[in-house]
This record gives sequence, structure tokens and C-alpha cells, in this order.
Amino acid sequence: MMLTNLYTEPLKHVILSPGWNAMDKCSGLTIGQDYYVRFYAMVSGGTAKLSGGGIDMTLASSNSVIVGRYVPVAASTLFINVTVVNGSPKVEIADFTVCAGYADTKRELDSLRITRFNGDTMPLA
Repeated sequence: MMLTNLYTEPLKHVILSPGWNAMDKCSGLTIGQDYYVRFYAMVSGGTAKLSGGGIDMTLASSNSVIVGRYVPVAASTLFINVTVVNGSPKVEIADFTVCAGYADTKRELDSLRITRFNGDTMPLA
């Protein structure tokens, strides 16, 4: 199985604002289809909740790898919602991977024992 990263600039660092953020380097997703999404989130200066399409995690001034199943419900672009929980958090994300078919992608990465990589290590769409 060949995995293709649908995020066209995976190493780009993006600073997210409170509210909905369109990840415009990943468009053409099919509404209702599930996708494997993985990115590195860096939160400083407070606590923020990241959510959208099945992603749901609260980070308090920490760095974390977010992995989840993303299902677009209303648009063909990847969206991440940032909700400020407390403080004035700066939310930065990078190392994006978006692949069609959550279960197949996860199974393939697990079988290869790949646990840490950036989204630039596989063919780009």
C-alpha cells in the first residue's frame, strides 16, 4: 500500500487563531470520508482546546502529537477549531500528515512500526 500525504506543505508552521482555522494546504477532501490526520501542536501561554471533524484535545502550555480520525462534515477543506480555555495561548502546528482512509493508514504505519515522522517523508499529493 502506498501512502500519499494530501497536505501539500507538511513542514510549514502555522499559527492558529481562536475560532475556525482553514488548513488551506489541504483541500479536495471528500465530505463524509474518514482521513488519518497527524500533526505536532505547540501551545504556550495558556490552555487551548483543538477540535473539529473528530479531533478533540485540550493542551495546557505543552507540545503534543495529535493523531486522529478526521471526517469533514460541511466543507472539503481541513478545519481546526481553537477554543481558549484560559490565558492567552499561542497555538502553533506543524508536521502535517493527512491520508485518505484512517484505518488502512493507521494499520500500515503500525505494521511498519512508524511512530514518529514528519509529513514530508511520504509522497505528496
